[in-house]
Amino acid sequence: MANWFVAFKIPPEKWFQELVQQLPADLKAFHPEDLHLTIAFLGGLNLHLKSAIFDLLQKFYLDPLTITSSKFLFLPSEKKYSAICLDFRQGFESVGLHDLFMETMHAIRNEILIVAQAEQDMRNFLPHITVARPGRNISSKDRHSMLLKIKQTSIPQIRIRLDTIGLYTWDDDRRTNSRGISNFRQFKTVFEKQM
Repeated sequence: MANWFVAFKIPPEKWFQELVQQLPADLKAFHPEDLHLTIAFLGGLNLHLKSAIFDLLQKFYLDPLTITSSKFLFLPSEKKYSAICLDFRQGFESVGLHDLFMETMHAIRNEILIVAQAEQDMRNFLPHITVARPGRNISSKDRHSMLLKIKQTSIPQIRIRLDTIGLYTWDDDRRTNSRGISNFRQFKTVFEKQM
């Protein structure tokens, strides 16, 4: 069964290509069109609920916002990471803007999960963008070695404008490319709305 999620769309820009070129070649980088900042992970979705989610997203409004990052985040942890992400937790112009954004994201995430009849998420909202993943069968030794290489990567300050929200699911043709930027999309947009 395909997974579904609601996310901010991240348009492909020059920074992504430049960042990926600095990362170890054996990482699986995302396709530029797959970049997103997840708001709510729905898991499997009862397709009869899609229109209710469309209606909810249609009503959602947030002033377009620019956030910044210049550091990596390794999820779920540095020791056992399966995702190399950009960390946007500190990327706000002010503490007040950060707090308002986080409150808004918690509220909309809860509404989406209720409408989707999905499991509630009690974790703190974590603004991040996954850019690459290690291979599935990577050894602990190679994972650690790759972590050290990634940490040596110089990240310029990356600016992201959040102005489009969408409902995503797996692409119909989820193939992977073992080196560099994937030639194949992993996700497709089912609904999209500019704020």
